Amino acid sequence: MANHRSPVTEPVQALLSDEPITCRQVAERLGIAFGHAQSILRSIAHRGDALETTALGGHGKKVAAFTKPRPQVARIWERGEYTGEPRPLRYEPRSEPYISLGRIGD
Repeated sequence: MANHRSPVTEPVQALLSDEPITCRQVAERLGIAFGHAQSILRSIAHRGDALETTALGGHGKKVAAFTKPRPQVARIWERGEYTGEPRPLRYEPRSEPYISLGRIGD
């Protein structure tokens, strides 16, 4: 299947940096419609080439903003040796008999 991207995708991706940029700022800088900028930014974020976050927009409200993705750091989890009691090799029956208390509510 062919890769159908907008011709504006590359310029939008070039605007991304470590500082959050809102959809409105992208639309103003490139002279495109707000909805088009939002659609492109969301598709870039869905692809993993951008990170969606929040920033203060007009009137002090939080709005969606986008930054470059943070580099992935590989985490290596090492498990230590088990130092507790050794587990029994097979089932050991109870030493005292099991006593039923009957059904609850009787």
